[in-house]
Amino acid sequence: AAAIAYTIQLYMEFSGCMDIVIGSGRLFGVKLPENFRQPFASKSASEFWRRWHITLGVWFRTYVFYPVSMSAAVKKWNKFAKKRLGRYAAKIGVTAAALFPVWLCNGLWHGPRWNYIFYGMYYFVLLVLEAALEPLWSKVIQVCHIREEALYWKLPRILKTWVIIFVGELFFRAEGLRIGLHMFCSMFRDFHLERLWDGSFLNFGLDRGDYAVAAAGCLAAAVVGMCRERNLFHEAAFLRLWTPVRWAVYYALIFGVVIFGAYGIGYQQVDLIYAGF
Repeated sequence: AAAIAYTIQLYMEFSGCMDIVIGSGRLFGVKLPENFRQPFASKSASEFWRRWHITLGVWFRTYVFYPVSMSAAVKKWNKFAKKRLGRYAAKIGVTAAALFPVWLCNGLWHGPRWNYIFYGMYYFVLLVLEAALEPLWSKVIQVCHIREEALYWKLPRILKTWVIIFVGELFFRAEGLRIGLHMFCSMFRDFHLERLWDGSFLNFGLDRGDYAVAAAGCLAAAVVGMCRERNLFHEAAFLRLWTPVRWAVYYALIFGVVIFGAYGIGYQQVDLIYAGF
C-alpha cells in the first residue's frame, strides 16, 4: 500500500507540476512538449517509459541509445553475432548493449546512490527480457487467435505493469539499497493487511476528510486519464463550448482548489519529491 501511495504521490506531483508549466507557457504563447501520457494505461514496462517523463526518454534515446547502437563496436558485434549466433541473438545483444548505458545513466541522473543504480538496472533487465520474449508472445497471440485489444488480454498486462512500477518505485523511494531490499522483503514476511482498516492510517497526520479529498482527486485524475486515453476528451472541442459553460468549469476548478486545498495557519509545505532532481 505504501509503494502504491508513493507512486501516486510521485505521479500527481510531477505530472501536475508539468501541467502547470505547460499551461503557464501557453499564457506567453510558448507551446511545450507533453511529458506524461496516461502512463498507468501501459501494458508493458517499455510502453510505460514511452509515456512517463517523455522528454527525458527522448533525450536518452537521442544522445545515448542511438549513438551506442550505431557505434562501430556494436555494429561489429552485430555482424559477428549474426554469423555465429543468428539474427535473434544479435538483435538482443545490440538491444542490451544500447540499453545498459541508458539505464545506468537514468539511475545516476537521480543521484549517485546504489538504490538509484539498482532502479536503473531493474528496468534494464526487464526491458531486455521484454525484447527477448517478444517473438514468443507474438507466436502465442497468433496461434491462440488473441485479440490484443480485448479486455481479457489487456487488463492482466496492465495490472502486471502496475506491479512492476510499484516495485521499482519502492527501491527509488528507499534511503539506500539495503533498506530497499528490506522493504521489499517486508511485503512478504511482515505483511499486516489489517492496517488498512484498523485506523493505522489516521496516525499519519491526516483525518478521514483528508483521505476523502485525496481519493476524490485520484478518482478525478483517473477519469480524465481514461477519457484522454479513449480520445473522449478534446481540448479544441472544450474551447468551442458556450462561454458561460467553459467559465463555469473554470470557476468550479478554482473553488475546488480554494475549498479543498492545503494551506493556511499551521500548514507546513512539503517539498516536491522531484525538487531534489
